[in-house]
Amino acid sequence: MGEWFNDNASAIIAASAALSGAVIAAIFAFINNTQNIRAAKLQRSEQYDFEKWKANRQIYIEKGEEAIGLITSLLNAFLGVVNASTLDVVMTHEHGISDSVKNQLIDNKSGDNLNRLDTIIISYFPELIEHKSQMITYYHRGIYSYIESAMMKKEKSAVAIELLDIQEKLTESANLFKNKISEIISKHL
Repeated sequence: MGEWFNDNASAIIAASAALSGAVIAAIFAFINNTQNIRAAKLQRSEQYDFEKWKANRQIYIEKGEEAIGLITSLLNAFLGVVNASTLDVVMTHEHGISDSVKNQLIDNKSGDNLNRLDTIIISYFPELIEHKSQMITYYHRGIYSYIESAMMKKEKSAVAIELLDIQEKLTESANLFKNKISEIISKHL
């Protein structure tokens, strides 16, 4: 048997070298393949994250624009009621709620806009809930002041001044609310 090894030593060495080379090549191929898979997975993950960011960005922009439009509509509706109340307090000498204020309250379509704004703010801009609440608080203060005047619990001149102040605060509050939404949207641009 020793002779066979001596006779075939060069063939055995060549075969073991070829086998060793094949094993080493297979190991490097496996390592290379694993790295390629990781790189492809990372690239797909980055692409997915980018597409997700792009979609979220578009949604935030659209919802922000819609929210700003709803705030403007609400402000106009609220100011319509408060303005009618102010004019009624200043112009009439009667007590009770005037027809113009009644009509403003009846025709006021702020409920649907307020519900939609609630949904958008809670879903996309929860940090701004206080701004919406502030706007509504000013509106309610205006109506309350007007009702106190209609019930003769307050002087008309004091109520008129209060209503004018509420109009200003309502407008400032709405503008601040819209600016905050714009700031959040600009982060997604």
